[in-house]
Amino acid sequence: MKPEEIAALYKLNMLYGEKLPGIAMAWVESGMDSQALIELAWEHSPTMRDAAPLLEKGLQDICVDIPTRERALVLLQNIYCKQILNGDVIPFEGANSIWQKICTEDEAPNSSSEFGSLAEALQNTRKPEFIEKLNSRIVSAAKKFVIEVNV
Repeated sequence: MKPEEIAALYKLNMLYGEKLPGIAMAWVESGMDSQALIELAWEHSPTMRDAAPLLEKGLQDICVDIPTRERALVLLQNIYCKQILNGDVIPFEGANSIWQKICTEDEAPNSSSEFGSLAEALQNTRKPEFIEKLNSRIVSAAKKFVIEVNV
C-alpha cells in the first residue's frame, strides 16, 4: 500500500501497531530513506501507542502528510475501489464496505452514496441479470473513482 493510503488508515484509526514494522520494512527496502522507518521496521509487535510516533516521523521524513479526515475517507474509498478492480473482493463486498464504513460518515465523499445504493440494490435482488448489471456498475464506478483520485 502506498504511504498516502497508510497515512489515511492511520488517521481513521484503522491500523494495528504489529502490522507497521512490515509496512516500514517494505518502504525502506523500496528506497524510502528515513531513520524513523528503519527503527519502526525493527520493532517487534509494537502497540500503536509505541509505533505511532515513529510512523508519524517516518511519514514526515518521506514528505507524506497525515490527511484530513475528509481526505482520509477519499483515500479509504480509493483502497476499496482498487480491491474491487484487482479482484481482491467481489464488487458487492467492496461496495458494501464503502457503504458501511464511509457513507455513514459526515465527511464522506459524494461518490460514496452511489456505492451504497448499488450495494443495497444487490442485497435486495435475486435476479441474475440484474445482479450482473449492478456488479458491472460497481466496477465502472470504481474505475472512475480511482482515475479521479489518482493515488
